[in-house]
Amino acid sequence: MKEIQYKKFSLAAHSNNLERGRPSYCQMELTYACGLRCPYCYAGGYNCSARIAQEMNTVELKKIIDELKSLGVLWVCFTGGDPLMRKDFYELYTYARRQGFLIIVFTSGYSLTKKHLDLFRRQPPFNIEITLNAVEEKLYEKISGVRGSFGRVMAAIEALRRNKLPLKIKTMVTTLNLHHLAEIKKYLRGIGLKFYPDYFLNSGFDNDRRPLAFQIPREAVPGRINPKENICARVSPKGKTRPSPFFTCIVAAGDGFQLDPYGNISLCFSIRNPKINILETGINLRLKNLVKYFAGLDFKTDSKCKSCAKRDKCGWCPGKAFVETGSLEKPVDYCCKLVGVYGNQ
Repeated sequence: MKEIQYKKFSLAAHSNNLERGRPSYCQMELTYACGLRCPYCYAGGYNCSARIAQEMNTVELKKIIDELKSLGVLWVCFTGGDPLMRKDFYELYTYARRQGFLIIVFTSGYSLTKKHLDLFRRQPPFNIEITLNAVEEKLYEKISGVRGSFGRVMAAIEALRRNKLPLKIKTMVTTLNLHHLAEIKKYLRGIGLKFYPDYFLNSGFDNDRRPLAFQIPREAVPGRINPKENICARVSPKGKTRPSPFFTCIVAAGDGFQLDPYGNISLCFSIRNPKINILETGINLRLKNLVKYFAGLDFKTDSKCKSCAKRDKCGWCPGKAFVETGSLEKPVDYCCKLVGVYGNQ
């Protein structure tokens, strides 16, 4: 069998699906339940028994997984909350794995059990991503809000490494751990892993902007944003020109979508409205209508981003604009500063 580099395979797969009008990726928030209580979490307000009781059941999720297969989706990301908190995670993971998806699992590591470890060892995922916000117990548990969580998460990381499972460690950079990044980077280097900092926080659901209080000043973000590193900025929707806010955004090309635990789909992690519930109608038509809606959006204001020649280089996107300013169109100061222009209005 002829081997191909993953980078080439990925690009070819995305391009082929885009040509055929099919999505390649689905990020499935299986649950908003999580054993940790990080104050910056966008889903923290939904991590409660009343909300969790309303989430989709096993049968509904399996039906959606079948639909993803028929749509041509290749990558499925199980996330949350913490997807490992679901009692049926083993069943859902095994079912999706049999369908041939490349599965990514986002977890805090706090809920990893021996049963999960045995499952991943027998049926390895494409990747497991754990968020590690400190490598010092007191600071970690100040952020996680749970006593004893540091030891459990570090043990989970070691167990995954010991079993040679594909592991990526991310760090959410906030005002709480900005001073601690060198220590995290040193620890990761010591165990042979790369440091992946994420500087962008999202507001919570229902217009809850409290998580943004932990966002670091943009002048503290090192270096420049490289749009080529962001899947959202790789493809421009056919027929769209610069006046569209989604000119460089994969959202309007229909390459992937977000599914929340209640059966609502949206095209952007940061932009959750409009969202459409697909439990009764199925995904295909609803997704096409959502893509058509976003692809048809043009600037409604005289935003400086509309005609800015550096828009492809600054990292600006409607999602960032919405989180930072409450508008899909307004400039984001830190994006402007990264390329030496001033866009505040």
